[in-house]
Amino acid sequence: GELFLVAIADQKEGKEQLLQEYFGAIMPSAMKNGFTPLGQLHIDHIIIANNFKPNNFIGLFKWPNMTSR
Repeated sequence: GELFLVAIADQKEGKEQLLQEYFGAIMPSAMKNGFTPLGQLHIDHIIIANNFKPNNFIGLFKWPNMTSR
């Protein structure tokens, strides 16, 4: 019943403070509900496959179930 989440993002240079504020606001609640970060992949060389073109970051996460999400 676990959910696996792959988040693709584009981390903009100069926006680190906003990113920290965002995660500071959402992470305590998410972690209390069982959200688990599994890892991050930073992409230096973008490879395009079919219509898939990741930006510069892929995050891997999981939730214990749909209700917790």
